[in-house]
Amino acid sequence: VSNQIRDLISTAPDELRSTLEPLTSAQRAARCARFRPGALTEPAEATKAALRVLARQYAALTVDLEQLRGQLDTLTLAANLALRAAKGIGVDVASILLVVAGDNPDRLSSDAAFAQGAVGSEQLGQPQLALVAANRIRVRTGVGVHDQQVNCVRPDVEDS
Repeated sequence: VSNQIRDLISTAPDELRSTLEPLTSAQRAARCARFRPGALTEPAEATKAALRVLARQYAALTVDLEQLRGQLDTLTLAANLALRAAKGIGVDVASILLVVAGDNPDRLSSDAAFAQGAVGSEQLGQPQLALVAANRIRVRTGVGVHDQQVNCVRPDVEDS
């Protein structure tokens, strides 16, 4: 939704665009949610109406995301407190690592096995998995995954 707001602003009439472009995404959404558009026969007013709808969606999704992140925080702490206590491991990375390990962490017996699981986590929308550990391995994701590089955290190496 944030991208939709940004893109709509880029095509908005000059006066509206110049006031909204310098703002951050959250500031734009807050300002647009307060719009009270007039007659939709004017381009600026029609743009304000569309921005208002998008801004309200942004606000609702932000609240939902905060609630879900809170639940994920509770779940990852309950699943593996030591993992969450590790330096650089927050809610997002811990949840990815726990999903990769699954019910059988012993299946991650080598760097290659862990890398294969981590590449699968890229499909969950988390390619930044390994920005947390000093020891990393590089793995090519292969054909069908756009041949991107994924950094994979080694689960057997502690951060110092």
